[in-house]
Amino acid sequence: MPGLQRFEAARGIATPDGSAVPYQRIAELTFEDMDALQAGLGSDEGQAAINDVPKFATGGVTNLFRRDRLTFARSAKGGPVPALAQCDSKRTTAVTLAVRPTQ
Repeated sequence: MPGLQRFEAARGIATPDGSAVPYQRIAELTFEDMDALQAGLGSDEGQAAINDVPKFATGGVTNLFRRDRLTFARSAKGGPVPALAQCDSKRTTAVTLAVRPTQ
């Protein structure tokens, strides 16, 4: 897909309180900015991906958009997470697809 910088996918396995997992799968597609995201999703490859979603997301999908990513990492000595000023910040834009279980 044009402009796609990163694709991450995960499977929901549990909730803290033991209730049903609200999402079976979560995917995040990261682009440089909103213009790149719109161009990527508007491309032939992007439209093919969008049209494929109903084939596996029969329980529905929640779409979320985000901007800016902050990455926190533990110190090499295993100490606490660094202060906000010490984190890695990258200005990106992403769409997250959270796939709900089939009812």
